[in-house]
Amino acid sequence: MPAEGGLFRREWFKIVDAAPPGIRWARFWDCAAKTGQINDYTAGAKLGRHADGRWFLAGMARGRWEYPDAKHIVLQTAAADGREVGLGIEDSSSGTPLIQDLRRGSVGQRYAVRAVKVAVDKAVRAAPWAAQAEAGLFHLVQGEWVNNFLDEIASFPMGAHDDQVDAVSGAYEMHLTGGGRPRFGTLARDTGVTSTAARG
Repeated sequence: MPAEGGLFRREWFKIVDAAPPGIRWARFWDCAAKTGQINDYTAGAKLGRHADGRWFLAGMARGRWEYPDAKHIVLQTAAADGREVGLGIEDSSSGTPLIQDLRRGSVGQRYAVRAVKVAVDKAVRAAPWAAQAEAGLFHLVQGEWVNNFLDEIASFPMGAHDDQVDAVSGAYEMHLTGGGRPRFGTLARDTGVTSTAARG
């Protein structure tokens, strides 16, 4: 079992079989700069917000991928999610090239990619949705990813990895800034979103 991190508790998160209808979705990608065994992962969290205030984390794509593979997986996941799911990527040294590449490419232009800049500590960034979880409003849709996610949050912010937490923080911020509802028809020129989040 991981060491207790202090910000989250496993029991705060309710595991459900499926999310209810009528949810706005966003997927945010936290990109890793390197792919070695001691480095962080690239992670993409799909988070939904219901009109009644409940949150549903419906999936986590995660791996140590070289850039071409990461780009392929981001596009493959976006296609599986559909254009109803907002697409955000951290605008950092590791994520900026992917944002630029997707905006130029004919395939990537099917999606309104939101570039999310981050600026403050990871724990500060995660605190708002930790409060939602503590209030019983955060649900996890059952899947193979759930146990790994719970392990990470239980040790955050002192654990070895925080990519999944960062990915959820980004998706949460997208919802608060309207990113859960993408714009269709054109690729947005000004899709930058500034968040109070830490780079990493």
